Amino acid sequence: MVKAYPNYFANSVGLWIESIFTNNKNEKSIFNEYGDICIERPNSTDNVFGFDDNPSITYADEYYIESINKLNEYLESKGATLLIAGYPIGYSGEVVEESLESLLLFTEDLSERLNCTVISDYRDYLFSYDYFYNTSLHLTDEGAIIRTQLLINDLTDWMQEQSQ
Repeated sequence: MVKAYPNYFANSVGLWIESIFTNNKNEKSIFNEYGDICIERPNSTDNVFGFDDNPSITYADEYYIESINKLNEYLESKGATLLIAGYPIGYSGEVVEESLESLLLFTEDLSERLNCTVISDYRDYLFSYDYFYNTSLHLTDEGAIIRTQLLINDLTDWMQEQSQ
């Protein structure tokens, strides 16, 4: 995410500047009240990206684990808490039991190897490709709402565990 931030920032500033010069009183702003970009996402019927039938799970290599653990040590030294949450994992058709088992093993593997908390069960983050557009990384508006609610639930559960 850190590597992507400069590009995100530049795109956001560009959109903000464009909105200053092109936005009139009747047009909806591209930014919401929190300053987030809120451009409407296309429907899945507009999907032009080809997808695989079942989700493929890639296990985290040592470099990834070591990087996250070092980041967590740094954040803890500053008084921050690093949490690992699920991301949308696309599939088409029916999800086979083997994929569900791989997701469970992936979640368990991360939990064991990371020195921070994994708050999500990756099996909960399986999304039909009907909720994606353009690439396997972009959710439709409906998909984004569902993913946001999953994240809120994971954070709420984690906060409740911390208060006990």
